[in-house]
Amino acid sequence: MLSASASPPAAITEYLRSHIRTVPDWPAPGVQFRDITPLLQNPRVFRVLIDAFVHRYMTPALRPDVVAGLDARGFILGSVVAYELNVGFVPIRKKGKLPFTTVEETYELEYGSAFELLVAVLLSAQATDAGVNKATRILFPLARTPQQMLDLGLERLEAAIKTIGLYHSKARHLLQTCRILVDEHGGQVPRTRAALEALPGVGRKTANVVLNVAFGEPTMAVDTHIFRVSNRTGLAPGKTPLAVEQKLLERVPPRYLLHAHHWLILHGRYVCQARKPRCWECAVAHLCDWPDKTPAPSKTT
Repeated sequence: MLSASASPPAAITEYLRSHIRTVPDWPAPGVQFRDITPLLQNPRVFRVLIDAFVHRYMTPALRPDVVAGLDARGFILGSVVAYELNVGFVPIRKKGKLPFTTVEETYELEYGSAFELLVAVLLSAQATDAGVNKATRILFPLARTPQQMLDLGLERLEAAIKTIGLYHSKARHLLQTCRILVDEHGGQVPRTRAALEALPGVGRKTANVVLNVAFGEPTMAVDTHIFRVSNRTGLAPGKTPLAVEQKLLERVPPRYLLHAHHWLILHGRYVCQARKPRCWECAVAHLCDWPDKTPAPSKTT
């Protein structure tokens, strides 16, 4: 996968941006569609675009093993970049769209930047990930930056997220957060716990999610699932989320800390469930301290 190691010069960025066409109200009212076909039609512009990617990774230490591209723009650009770097190309499509043996990855929340992650987590309070994704699929095409969110205004923001609970208060908090991000952080999501927790609606758990997922910090965001799993299994017992967090940071090996909170959440959501844990499906049931393990359901004929 490619991750930017260095941005191209500002003049190149502006040159490329000037060849991206904005199509208003497509495919739905309020959406500003960014059309890249002018980048592809002009051979000189297309060459500059590809070179801007390739030159980031000319240093051997930064050379990727493969380039992965999302359907469909990623196919167009990624395959050419892979060719220039002399590495393989991996196509990424929705499940069922590629033949033969495939590798699958699933995600609970949908986001494409640190800011979108922050927005999604703020909206997730007392809401399901599916419900948040339903709202952000409407919201993010309208506003993907703090300033764009402010420009949207309260009424249009509420209309975009009205399918989730507490949307009135969430919209107000979100706009307050965007104002602070623009005024105090240059429109960027801060990378410190203190600055994150100073944002409206952001507590320790949300700050930990952003620090871990967006910035790769070894933090542990303790939600209700992690709290239950940690206490039930004996992995990291504690009477408060903070106590569980601190115990997990002590017990989880450093090499697993970056992703451990995701694994624990998913284990709690789908296996070690609150009312009736699916102990017969648990890979670590033999290590679990929980005495009242749920037996496997009887097979019906």
